Amino acid sequence: MSRLFDDAASEYLRIAPGVLTSMPFTLACWFNSDSLTIDQALITLSSEDTSWNGYWLMAKGTDGGDPVVARTYSGGAVQQAATTTGYSADTWHHACGMFVATSDRRAYIDGGSKGTDVNAESGADVDNTCIGAIRYWTNLVVETDSPMSGRIAEPAIWSCALTDLEVWLLSRGVPPPLIRPQSLAAYWPLWDTDRDVWNARYHMTPFNTPTWANHPPKVLDWWRKYGNRAQTQFALKQFISRQPYNLSYHKPQAFAPTGVTRIPRHPAQYNTLAIY
Repeated sequence: MSRLFDDAASEYLRIAPGVLTSMPFTLACWFNSDSLTIDQALITLSSEDTSWNGYWLMAKGTDGGDPVVARTYSGGAVQQAATTTGYSADTWHHACGMFVATSDRRAYIDGGSKGTDVNAESGADVDNTCIGAIRYWTNLVVETDSPMSGRIAEPAIWSCALTDLEVWLLSRGVPPPLIRPQSLAAYWPLWDTDRDVWNARYHMTPFNTPTWANHPPKVLDWWRKYGNRAQTQFALKQFISRQPYNLSYHKPQAFAPTGVTRIPRHPAQYNTLAIY
């Protein structure tokens, strides 16, 4: 399953406070939009107390080429990294945005088309996390902007900057708990619950009744091919070794999860409070 959002009804998921409030961090998810003409928020860390401050991973339908962007907004100033290729309507894509430092933003779509930005800007006063919209403060009231029109699945947040290879693996369907698990701050598979199944700390609340829809095929394929083996570090190393990816400057073993204390379960078990 995935969450299906209707932009006309401003449907989204939210929790306060922000999952993370300081850099570096990485935001990633799968999305399937039915519009190429509007801006759509995928995952956002923003402020409901200070106008338009925050960090946003977005599908930017109003920009030429329809890129995925990693955008920082502060006090009316905005800087963003944009992917070099865009998304297509009614198609599953993987989006990733990294906020490494005030002058280091990175955006990816489908594991590549990396765009970077080095202009200094820092969001501030982050106090809420949303999936499918931006919540912000303006004119002394809290408003919602850039609602999603389509589906979102597998959103996750890491308290670090992932490597290019790790982003690429996510885009091939590898579950977030197998990528840098020691830095995974929150993970919402959105199979049949809005709960944070990783740390059981950041359970989302749905607003305006988003519905459920089909999950991204690549994620389902991972579980079909690997089954229980997907619960092991060995499965990830084996998966990397079989992929048509240029590993000339990567050593796959260096990117396999280390220090795993919790092992991801099969999606059918994701309705539990946490993964142990």
